[in-house]
Amino acid sequence: MPALLLTAAYVVAVAVTAGIALTGGDIGPLERLTVLKETDDGNDGEPTLRDVIAGMSRSSVGLLLAVGAVWSWTLWQSLRGPLRPPPGAARHPAGRDERRLRLTLYVVAGTWVVYAAAPIWPWWAVALDATVLATVVVAVHPVLRQRWSLAGFALAAGLLGYVTTVAGEVFSAFDLHDGERAAQAAGLGGLAGTLWYVLVLAAQWRDGRWRRATVLYGVAAQVLPLLLIMFVALLPARVAGVDLAAYAVMDAMTVIWLARSAHDLAIPPQAPLPAGPPALTHEGPAPLVRFAGLAACVSVLIPPLISGDPLWLTRYLPLHTVQSMLGEPLSLLWRGFEAAVGLGGLAVVVLTAVLWRGRRLALAALAATGLAGVSVVALAAATDRLAIGMSPLWFTAACAVAAPLLSWTHVLRAGAGRRAAGV
Repeated sequence: MPALLLTAAYVVAVAVTAGIALTGGDIGPLERLTVLKETDDGNDGEPTLRDVIAGMSRSSVGLLLAVGAVWSWTLWQSLRGPLRPPPGAARHPAGRDERRLRLTLYVVAGTWVVYAAAPIWPWWAVALDATVLATVVVAVHPVLRQRWSLAGFALAAGLLGYVTTVAGEVFSAFDLHDGERAAQAAGLGGLAGTLWYVLVLAAQWRDGRWRRATVLYGVAAQVLPLLLIMFVALLPARVAGVDLAAYAVMDAMTVIWLARSAHDLAIPPQAPLPAGPPALTHEGPAPLVRFAGLAACVSVLIPPLISGDPLWLTRYLPLHTVQSMLGEPLSLLWRGFEAAVGLGGLAVVVLTAVLWRGRRLALAALAATGLAGVSVVALAAATDRLAIGMSPLWFTAACAVAAPLLSWTHVLRAGAGRRAAGV
């Protein structure tokens, strides 16, 4: 009942503030309730979100209302508590590690309320927030390592991501710009944090303690913001505040994932946990499979880390040239593809194929990236364009190394499976 009342109160508040904004009133309260920000002051003379929205209130208020609906669902999913197990079901009590992780997840999910109360944070608050999120990385490790040999690798990646965030904020606050640049070098912290996220979601998917819907909320936290930006970009009229709305949706989906992960741990499985597949069992994959999978991931990570620039294709082939060749909609997909590869997303796809499934998708992504690198260099040479920065052929070479390594992991696993079956 309290969850329903609080959710209903939030829905009423969003509806009232939206009505005020649409009738020419202040849009600030609606911003605070949905995107959890109220941008009154511009940066270096740039227009604020409120200035932009003022000229196109209908479409923007509609976008903020959609974000409000997402947060309403977030409140309900977070506050309703764990689902009840079937009556008479056999129960296996949760251990101390599970109970500690559940408490940590609830605390971290609850910290999102602070965003609405304090939309602008000083540097120390950002560092403290990253430290709090790092507690989830530490708490989930003993729970996953019981059945997962890569739990230690996930722990290292997660801590690297949040430690670099804290270090970057501290260095920036004390004007230690060399240290700040080192902490933020090539987006290593963001890549490490994303890697931890993917690893944990893959482990949860094959673990009997979490529901599939819970894991899908975690996937949605990473995918939906990108889809929202791409969808709005294809509309005939510009809708203001899309970036902030996308971040708000990502935050909401993350809160649901954290809260539901805690809810699911309160309902121990009705039967002992089944043995996982070879990639996730306690014994882990064969050493050769580990080596091949890790080498494939590292090979496609090296060019983005060295380049440090997600626009690895645009430096050789300007965007206006791509738009003239492909048209506006396809050029948007081209930009998204370029940014995803330039930020290390290809390594995430390869790692997912190594640990979980999606080998054909990963091979297709590697082939597309390699072909894009060759095509851009050829077009640049044909137009005598002087390009700067790292050549896209380095990305092509990395894909040429990663593809056979990824295929090798599949061959090794298939051979191990046949030997285990006595074939």
